[in-house]
Amino acid sequence: MDPDIMQRGGSKQKAAKLAAKVQPPIPEPSKLATHLLRSFGWGRMSLPQVQLVAALVEEDVPREHLKPQIRLLASLGNRGQYPANLRRDLLRHTKMPSFSSTSVFVPIKKSVRTSIPFLDPYEVFRTIQLDHPRVFKECICRSASEVADFWQHVGSHPAVRHHPVKSITGYEFRAIPLVLHGDGVPIDSKDRSCAFISWRSLLSSQTSSKLAHVLITAVWTEQIVVSPCGNTVASIWGHVVRAFERAFEEGKRNSEFFPVLLFLTGDLEWYNTSHNLPRWNSNYPCGHCGINKNQMFEYKNVPEVPVDPWQLPRRSCCPLLRQLVSPSGVIPDWMHSKHLGFDQRLAGAVLWYLCWKILPGGIEQNLDEVLLQMKAYWRQHKGNGINSLTQTMVLADPQDVHCRRGYPRLKAKAAETKGVIAALASICQQHLQHDNVEQEQIALAVNFSRDLDEMADGIQGWKPTKDVADRMMLTAVCLFQCMTCLNKSFLSQGHLAFQLTFKTHWFLHGLQLARHLSPKLTSTYSGEDYMSKCKGLLKTCTRSRSMLTSLHRFMQQYSDAMSIELAEILEQPGPPL
Repeated sequence: MDPDIMQRGGSKQKAAKLAAKVQPPIPEPSKLATHLLRSFGWGRMSLPQVQLVAALVEEDVPREHLKPQIRLLASLGNRGQYPANLRRDLLRHTKMPSFSSTSVFVPIKKSVRTSIPFLDPYEVFRTIQLDHPRVFKECICRSASEVADFWQHVGSHPAVRHHPVKSITGYEFRAIPLVLHGDGVPIDSKDRSCAFISWRSLLSSQTSSKLAHVLITAVWTEQIVVSPCGNTVASIWGHVVRAFERAFEEGKRNSEFFPVLLFLTGDLEWYNTSHNLPRWNSNYPCGHCGINKNQMFEYKNVPEVPVDPWQLPRRSCCPLLRQLVSPSGVIPDWMHSKHLGFDQRLAGAVLWYLCWKILPGGIEQNLDEVLLQMKAYWRQHKGNGINSLTQTMVLADPQDVHCRRGYPRLKAKAAETKGVIAALASICQQHLQHDNVEQEQIALAVNFSRDLDEMADGIQGWKPTKDVADRMMLTAVCLFQCMTCLNKSFLSQGHLAFQLTFKTHWFLHGLQLARHLSPKLTSTYSGEDYMSKCKGLLKTCTRSRSMLTSLHRFMQQYSDAMSIELAEILEQPGPPL
């Protein structure tokens, strides 16, 4: 109640009390209506199905118990009589923020210039900032103090130390750091894949990937062309560069928040095909140092990621790396390098050693026994991993039981592999002998890998302490030296095991950069989860449509889905903004 009214008392105070009694309570939003709208937005239900379900609920539920959101959905399209008007009515009667995309022209196969849908990152940023401040606080940045905290702790990063944004007055309170994520993902049984490019704020408080990430564009990978006549991805990067250059210039002229793209994330294949980084199997495979292919397993001599002097333009075929993002801002991702990299080789080799060489039973019996022990470990430590374990999940060829022709590798998802490594570290203590050098090295290798994950998960704030960062680097070097010794030992016995790849060298660069920014904050786990949601939505849009038409339909549906999600944030109770 207004304190002024309390002080004056009398009739005004009495009127205020009466008004408080008369004012009806705000009804809670309908969980069913929220579910139906989200199902429509992400392609699990059509809008006519949503209207029909709401109408059926309206018939079965007494009117006094029916929530207004259900009545609204049931009334769409004149109660379903005009299906073409359903979306129009939904947008008219709900307070959904609008995500309007544009079309940009890029070269694709069999066409010199074709339009694809494009969500300008700066336009989306400004729309949310000006029109929906609550959404801005939840999904992009809560306060200027958070921005200042980032620049204070991460300002010495090799990609950031001499960044031109530092020449803008008040940048440390206004420049919001963004991460770009991109990758391709298979869409359907026709072996067609699509690349999704998105951005997210490092200051976002959202844990849901579909709210933390914002799509920029999507393009079918089989339509990408790289030739002297045109380059699809380079053309897309040109539009992205121009968007962030506008943001940079606007940031010079006003005193408001503005976005600055600092880091790139993805897997090695994406870095090579989209950012023109060297291939991992070339003579000089590393994008962070000039090491030769024959030297990349010298783990004690991995050069530091260089501090970028920011002398523009750089010599690069990628427009992003030429002038917008530092090459030192390319992040060796923990998920792809470790959990989908050497961890899978390590886990596969350890499982092969346990089940084919150590345990006394038959192969299937040994696999079942190890799986039971892993599940017991996950129950005790509240972890998770794989649900089954077969020979084909370990061996490259089930007939190659002695690993003469191929290296063993665990075929599992990234999070599952992480759980398997943690469980194997415990199981190896039970079955391997400490007086056997080979078995001791196997146990040490698995323990080192588990310890790396535990140290990374324990990082609080923007970056680890110096002691933790140094310990992580030492642990990784010890792990790779163990794997090197084991690889040589098994090769001398005629077995292929404990495979070492370029990802071990790449991971050490990631640990060098982790001294300045926690690997949890640049992990692609959220990006991969986000792409799976986009994949499901695009799959529903390809029915009876050409590839280009389905992209435009997908972008419209994605805009609706994001509008529905953001409308939920707007309806949540919170302090006045």
